[in-house]
Amino acid sequence: RQTLPGNGNSVGFYLRSLPSITGTATDAVTPKTNPAQISQIEVKILSTLGTDQNKWWDGTGFSQNGSGWLPTNLVGNPANGFAKTSALPSAAHMSTGSLYSIDARARDLATNLQTILLQNATFTFDPTPPTVALSTPMNDVAVASTPFKYCSPSLCLGLANIHGTAADNQNVASAQYRVRDQSGDYWNQATGLWENNPGLWVVATGSASASGAFAWAASTVPAFTAGLNQRYIVNARALDAAGNEQDYSTSTFIYDDDKPVSVSSSIVHGSTRATLGSIYGTATDGSFPLVDGVIASRVETVRVRVQRVADDYCWTTGGWSQTCGTIAA
Repeated sequence: RQTLPGNGNSVGFYLRSLPSITGTATDAVTPKTNPAQISQIEVKILSTLGTDQNKWWDGTGFSQNGSGWLPTNLVGNPANGFAKTSALPSAAHMSTGSLYSIDARARDLATNLQTILLQNATFTFDPTPPTVALSTPMNDVAVASTPFKYCSPSLCLGLANIHGTAADNQNVASAQYRVRDQSGDYWNQATGLWENNPGLWVVATGSASASGAFAWAASTVPAFTAGLNQRYIVNARALDAAGNEQDYSTSTFIYDDDKPVSVSSSIVHGSTRATLGSIYGTATDGSFPLVDGVIASRVETVRVRVQRVADDYCWTTGGWSQTCGTIAA
């Protein structure tokens, strides 16, 4: 009987190619005093669902010509297995989503032919990779990371979690993510340490689906607040049951939890002014992180508030008001 590909009758089995068929054989299934040795093993590949339904592989294409049984190479002396690695259907000969079955039969040196076939193996052909996209932090396609994209305690949901979506025409086996810091090291979920190991992928929570689109979330994330405001790169990937994988979804961002500082230099505290023609000063956001020789921390906007101490009214563009807000500088 065939052992590779495996049997998928109960849970479903997917392949993106069929490079080989292997299996075992014996002539002593029932007790025999002098069992004959195996002389020949054949396999049959049948399309049971899809565009070539009820056709078998004849070595060059799916048809209903001939018997469909193909020779294999015997393995062992005496033979106790077989392998077939040539004249198998390529991806171009199989249809996405189609179901195929594989049977095997043996003949011994006494020319007895196996007539009761053991359980066959079935697989669904799936060469299409799943899709995956990061949504928190937003991926670099949706929101560019040049010159810089920022996350903070108030942006990217504070990076308490990493979220995304994935989809596949058949099923997604897992959605995975990894985090790289500015020095090029990757976060190890098991130890919490950063290591020079790009293989440190983490399987996301709710990462498997039978078909269609679904949302996934990171089970755990590193402590970004302990990273001294540096640049991070998050990669996400999805793999389906056939082993197909698409290019990563990537989010590159600066984590910045250092608050900017603004100081008024036009008004001295406690001074008296006859008129107030302008307000000016300075605003800074620190000197790090330094990314590619450029300070990534940037002041985006400065807003001011003028409040009258006597009644706590605030100045607006239309006059004094009980509703206090800020004015763009």
